[in-house]
Amino acid sequence: MTLDLKKNNLEGSIPPHLGNLSSLQALYLSTNRFKGDVPASLGQLKRTLYLSSNQFQGSLPRNLGLALPNIETFSVWGNQFGGRIPLSISNASKLSAFVISINNFFGGVSVTIFGNLEKLTWLDLGDTYLGSAKADDLKFITSLTNCSSLRHLYLDNSNFGGELPDSVGNLSTQIESLSLAFNPISGNIPPEYGMGSKVSTEGDVYSFGILLLEMFTRKRPTDGDLYDAMNLNQFAKKILAEVVPLEEIVHGFIKREESEVASTSNNNCAQTKGGNTHECLFSIISIGIKCSEESPKYRMNINDALRELLAVKNVQLQD
Repeated sequence: MTLDLKKNNLEGSIPPHLGNLSSLQALYLSTNRFKGDVPASLGQLKRTLYLSSNQFQGSLPRNLGLALPNIETFSVWGNQFGGRIPLSISNASKLSAFVISINNFFGGVSVTIFGNLEKLTWLDLGDTYLGSAKADDLKFITSLTNCSSLRHLYLDNSNFGGELPDSVGNLSTQIESLSLAFNPISGNIPPEYGMGSKVSTEGDVYSFGILLLEMFTRKRPTDGDLYDAMNLNQFAKKILAEVVPLEEIVHGFIKREESEVASTSNNNCAQTKGGNTHECLFSIISIGIKCSEESPKYRMNINDALRELLAVKNVQLQD
């Protein structure tokens, strides 16, 4: 049995006696003016609960997954729910869609909360206050690699920080939508991950190369003044080709280093002005370029990169 009351002017609390309908499988109450809590009696629902676009407040019941163990679709977007996502949702093993966007949920997301939901196809945590704008906010994505049917993942417009975990490259091969827009996420994404490639050590080499280029060109991949280069790797190649004036970078680098660590004896590039400074920067930028090539097969081996960086350091120490 399906009870569909969506898009009416109903208000007040959900009548608890609805849970007495033993044959009730799906309940649609979206787009009304309901308030209050979700009655525990609805735990008999076999399939679907839509409470979206109402005026519900408070927290979701801590025993949500225990009260609704058979639920397949749980949608409460567009309300005023707050608090944390109940850990018990991991007990709802039949859950296919979990949509809680446009609410006031906050705090971290447990790294194991969704790992047992193998039938999950749609997860929407967007437009909330979830996350702490700190590292490891997105570690729970690793558990989503167990959700082999996942097609849609929305984490946008929230407070998730830190770096995007490598495990994002191991999400379901059926993934169609992945949104992380408007979050304080940092770091770099190897280009092959956007083409369906699996996570690999070559991706780590790419991130290392971009980090080197950021440090020694004083540019970010998102900067708009890259001399018409499409990315930081191409910008760095323009430096080596002397299309971009190296003096501008050298001057800024020396000025910064002298002001920060003028008394440090190992301040090699800052102390070694003139030609040796150019040579130092050229060598390091060249290593960064080789590590951040678009194709993984053309990237430098990380051991070779570290060996060449150590050689640059030794040369400067000898001078």
